[in-house]
Amino acid sequence: MLYAIELITDHLSSGVKCRGIIAHIRRATIGYVDYKNTHPFIAHDPNWREWAFAHNGTIFESDELLPYADIQCGATDSERILLYILDQNKRAVDEASRFKIIDSVAVKLSDKNKLNFVAFDGQDLYVHKNEEGTMFRKNHDGYVYIATKPLDDGEWEALAHLKELRADLREGRVTVEELLERRGHTNV
Repeated sequence: MLYAIELITDHLSSGVKCRGIIAHIRRATIGYVDYKNTHPFIAHDPNWREWAFAHNGTIFESDELLPYADIQCGATDSERILLYILDQNKRAVDEASRFKIIDSVAVKLSDKNKLNFVAFDGQDLYVHKNEEGTMFRKNHDGYVYIATKPLDDGEWEALAHLKELRADLREGRVTVEELLERRGHTNV
């Protein structure tokens, strides 16, 4: 574990320049504490688009995720969700179909589960939440911050219940689109 901390410290001390950063502090509810279970998970879809994924919550029931337990590197439900999303994205032909697929995955997995996540494909950030008071957004100096709790005393907006966001991070501009409100989920 010390090696991982040193590796991260060395990497961050040289400065980070990018259009999007995902940071996640994990409370291990499923899977043991290990570097392999560290968020965000990074993987490629069938079209070699690189994805980063972080999840807050627990999937109690999901037959859809069972096949991925044998191929994942770690032991978390979060990694299985990412693998499922990537597998489903075999059918994606463009940006709109990619997000339609992610939305259908979120709908399937949300029922009777707590499912807050951010998924980033190098261009677009997709944010999903299905439990009240568990995801907040702040716009500041051209940046969009998404967090499960406000990180400072600034103005944070609670994301609407069962609502997804999509942020376009191309060419240094940030636009946030609120997607359709989802109804009919049973929350934990």
